[in-house]
Formats: sequence, structure tokens, C-alpha cells
Amino acid sequence: MKLKSKILMPTLMLGALTLGCLTGCGETDNRTKVVFWTNIWDPADEPTGEDTMMKNIIAAFEEKYPDIHIIYEQSGQYGTINETITKNLSNINNLPSMAVCYPDYVVNYLESGKVLKMDKFMESTEYGFGHDANNEGAAESDTVASDLNTKFLEEGQQYTLKGTYSLPWYKNSEALFYNYDVLSTQLKGSEFETNFEEKLTNWEGIIEIARYLKTKSFDTTWSTWVGGDDGGYEILPHHVYWKGETIPTDGSAPSNYATPISYDSIDNLFITFAEMMDVPYTAGDTNEDGTVTKDEAILFYDPTTGAAEKTVQMIKMLKGWYDEGLITTSEMLDSKGDGSYGCWNEYTYYQNSFIYVNGSKNAWYGSYNTFRGKVLPTPTIDDGMLKETPVVDNKNAHSKAMSQGANIVFFDKGDEVNEAAWLFYKFLTNTQNSSTVALQMTSMPVRSSSYSTAEFKEATAEKDNFPATLGDKNQEVNYNYLQANVYDIYQQYDKNKQTFVAPVSQFSSSARSAIEKMMISVFKYEAKDDADLTTKIEEELEAAYNQVA
Repeated sequence: MKLKSKILMPTLMLGALTLGCLTGCGETDNRTKVVFWTNIWDPADEPTGEDTMMKNIIAAFEEKYPDIHIIYEQSGQYGTINETITKNLSNINNLPSMAVCYPDYVVNYLESGKVLKMDKFMESTEYGFGHDANNEGAAESDTVASDLNTKFLEEGQQYTLKGTYSLPWYKNSEALFYNYDVLSTQLKGSEFETNFEEKLTNWEGIIEIARYLKTKSFDTTWSTWVGGDDGGYEILPHHVYWKGETIPTDGSAPSNYATPISYDSIDNLFITFAEMMDVPYTAGDTNEDGTVTKDEAILFYDPTTGAAEKTVQMIKMLKGWYDEGLITTSEMLDSKGDGSYGCWNEYTYYQNSFIYVNGSKNAWYGSYNTFRGKVLPTPTIDDGMLKETPVVDNKNAHSKAMSQGANIVFFDKGDEVNEAAWLFYKFLTNTQNSSTVALQMTSMPVRSSSYSTAEFKEATAEKDNFPATLGDKNQEVNYNYLQANVYDIYQQYDKNKQTFVAPVSQFSSSARSAIEKMMISVFKYEAKDDADLTTKIEEELEAAYNQVA
């Protein structure tokens, strides 16, 4: 593909040419067309700044590369895009040039031979990372490869086919939100009064605080819907009822008993603790032979030797916390079993949970008009935890945050389109645009340099502006404070290399589902004694292994 130099003309003239002549004068549009399927929300359904952001980035790209046209299509959420791609893998003409994906989706695309390997584009001295295609490959400082988050990049390189088959776009992870007003009030006069926020940085301290809270009898407020279809939320007082107490059925309190800690996803709970405590979960192509067998991929259970002791011990620890009424998850709260808004409701609307681990992308979860919330990085495991799990190897004893969010997969549409798609990806993830996307999506930039942009520094400027009191504007002020601190936490994750990725294989999706089912079953089980619980966990781990396909 012979790239033309940038056409120097006023932006308005370029816009008039594009919209007027190319589409309205009967002339042929000879630009190279790149079709991009995204999960950006349709503004007709829910107006957002995401759509405007994308259109602005595309306009700037097309000004730099006037012989390329980006056809940006809002194609639904991850699952919908995956289903559409899967149905059309047999016909390259029905596939886009590039599409948003989860990295493990790509495993199922590779057998079609339609997925584009990106290494030659990344390494090109003419137009690769760090080289300006419009200037004969001259240095391009805002796209250098060394600036990319290596963990994010590695996620698209874990497939059985060697090379890079998806690239990171925007990422997020988890964080710990907490109800500052309840904790600061209820811990007053206790050993935790002056150090509870430090205690919240590790799981040993969190469990100590949770146990203390359960000794307290106190009231708080909750929001409940009143007035039928035309009603609204009313803030009412309610008493906090702990596990074992009787919750009144007269509507004076939320229907669930209170739990000090809520962890939004039960499978994330298992996977993150496993990563921190060096408990085996899954693996990729460890033999590097181009295939991944089930026994190679699934590490949480061995069909020959059974469950590893440290896996059983870790599950016992988490189960023990649940049985004590210290922790819950959305799956355990939701009667439908899909975790719909379970922990979010308990933490925000009902003030029935006070320490909440959730995806940090959703900073607004932690801000509500009945209390002031704060946020911290995901807690660490320290040596104190070994008192409860003496067989666990503690070599990874520090905070770990699971990498989540969007990658982009490319399909082989011919040399000209392939190169154009690559140039757009490189532009989309340069220092400035990675910062812009991250701030709009409340996500992590894929480049370390993006944290130094003026707009990113401005976004973190409110990180010390904690609202002094509750008030009419508390939610907005608290949200801005939380969002600024989430961005600051992202920067810590990037600097300290705290993010991790779960290995990708054809078994990774079903492994996660099997772990979720196993954990729910174990949490619900009423064991007679420790031996009975051990047997139950081993049986459930075996069943989870058999479920993986």
C-alpha cells in the first residue's frame, strides 16, 4: 500500500469534500476502507461521550491518512460481537477488518485461518511501533513498543499459534471501595479507630475489621422505591441485621442480612486469591508444542492425584469467611443465580455492606447520596494470612489486580486493508489517544506515557478533594473524588506491575464457569465437620474439572 502524504487543506474543506462529493456527487470513493466493530454504546439508546470521542479520533486519523476511511460500527456488547463473528468465520467477506474482543474469544477464531498475525506490522521499520508511516519510518515517540504495558500485550500472545493475534485497547481491573461514614463512625473507640484505612490495604486487616463490625448493633439508612410507577427513591432509616438475626418482613429493612464485605464476582474471588497465594488455576501452552490439552490447561484439579492440598485450604479459608457472615458475592445474593446487581445494591442502595471489591471502571458504584465512599487498590495478602492457611506458598504475597477489558482482533482482508487497519490501531493507542480513551471509559491506558498527559493529570487533580460533609451535591463531588483516585490507582498498578492476566486457551472460558459453579456449591454447603468439608471441596473440584470442555 502506497501511503500518500497528508493533504494540507483546511479541515472544513476536507469535511466538505468527504461529506459532499465523496458520498453525494456520484464520484467513486477510492479510499482504503477499514471496518471496525466496537462495543461503544449507541447514542440513540444512551447518549454518552464515547461515540463523540471515537468520531473525533477517526476524524483526526483520516486527516493524517486521507487515503484511508474508517467505517466505525456500533455492533453490540462483547457477547453479541463474538456471536456475530463466530457465525461468519467461514466467509471473510462477512467479517470486519478489526473488532473488539475478549482475548479468549480469539482462541475460537484461530482455526478458521482468518485471524491476522500482527507481529510483522508491529516490528516494521517503515510503519511499525515507533515509526511514522507518513515520514519514511522516522521516529514516532508516542507509539514506541517499550511504552506499552507488557502484561496487556502478552495477553494477546498466549495462543497455541505463536505470535500476536490480538492487541490491547482499553483495560480495567478491580479496586476496593468502602463506606467511609459507616466505618469511621462504628470503629470509633475501637483499636481500629485511627488505623482502619491502613488495615483495609490487606486481607488480614479487613477480616479483623469485619469481625469487629459484627459485634456492633447500629442503624444506617437505605433507599427504597415508593409510589409505584410514578414514584421515586425514598431514604429511610434501617437497622443492620447480621447473619443469624431475624430480619423483619414489614419492609423496614433490606431483605438480606448485612455482610461487612462484598466481592462482586465469586469466580474473580477465587482466581485473584489463587494468583496471590500461588494456588494453581489454569495454564496455556506450557509445552510449547502448538496445542493445549485439558490436563495441560486445568491445574486446579489433577485427575490422577486429585485436588492439591493448598487449593483445598484456600477454598476452606474463603468458605469459612462466608460461613461467619463476613463476606458474600453477587452470586450468593441473587436468587436467579446470575449475580444481577447483588453486591452493588447491598453496598449503595441498602448500606448493608460496607467494604466492596468490584471492577474499578465503575467508580460511580462507590458514590451514593446517603454516604461518602473512598477507594483503595486491591488488598494484599500478608504473612498473617498464613496462620489460617499454613500450607500455602506465600511467594506472591502482594496485591494482585486482574486485567480485564477490551482487546482488538484483526482479520486478514488483504495487504492494503491490513496495513490500514494496523495504522489506525497504532493511532488509536498512541500516548494521547490512549489517555483520551481511558478517561472516557474510566479505564487503564495501554501506555505508561499516557499517565503523564495534561488531561490525565487534570483527571487526578480531585483525588484529595474528599467531601467534608454529606450534602445535596455529595454524590457528584464524591464521584469526582473516587474517579480521580481510581485513575491514581491505575497508575500505581502500571508502575508496580500489579495487574495479571488469566492464561488463555480453548478451556479458559469454561474453566471460569466451572469455578463459579464449584464455589457457589461449596459456599452453600452445610458441612458436618472439617473432614466432611474437605470431601465436599474435593468432589466439587473434580466435578468442575469434568465440566470443563
